[in-house]
Amino acid sequence: AHCGTAIAVDKDTEDANVGAGEKQVFDLIAALMDNARQALGEKLATDLYSNLTSAPNLIGLRTAIGDNTDGTSYAGVTRTATTTWWNSKVVVNMNNAEPALDTINLYRVILTDADYPPDLIVTDKRTFNKIWSQALPQQQMTDKDDQEIGWEHVSLGRTKITYSKYCPDGHLFYLCLKYIRLVAHQNAEFDISPEIESPNQFAWTRKIRWKGQLMVVNPVWQGRLYGLNVN
Repeated sequence: AHCGTAIAVDKDTEDANVGAGEKQVFDLIAALMDNARQALGEKLATDLYSNLTSAPNLIGLRTAIGDNTDGTSYAGVTRTATTTWWNSKVVVNMNNAEPALDTINLYRVILTDADYPPDLIVTDKRTFNKIWSQALPQQQMTDKDDQEIGWEHVSLGRTKITYSKYCPDGHLFYLCLKYIRLVAHQNAEFDISPEIESPNQFAWTRKIRWKGQLMVVNPVWQGRLYGLNVN
């Protein structure tokens, strides 16, 4: 995947900040760079849950977690009925069913590798609220450290269920994190270019870029439910 953004500062703006001292100029540029990094991070987070399939995009979890029923290929391998070693064990269309905790736990057990269950189940906020309402009080954010940082989750055995604003509605991802890597290129991990002067304007630009890819090295132990009722 390859994505980037740029900031531009015109000389009038720069000159206006000089009067406040060198630190003020630095603060302006720092703020612009922070905004650019945030925009780039938002792009990566959105693509993380996508069904994008090829470069220069981040190949998302909806592509990585798949089987032969959706006709996808992943990492150059076309999924068929015989590629069981490369097909996710759980890819289920819930056909507008409610997100019942017992059903979610059933698939969690199916995806338990020996004594290693999925670490994390991620869903959208509305689905999470439905799950939260079914949970017992002792399942709702029971870890002291999590309470202190305000990380909302429901405990299902050793698996935590939480939500992300980037997760598409009606989806639920079972993630075994030891098999998932977000690998960044060593020369383009939020790399910032030097200032580039405009030849016909009193302005300069700097570019920020990220290169890398999401790698799910063992899709068998990942799962995905979709089509859940979110109303």
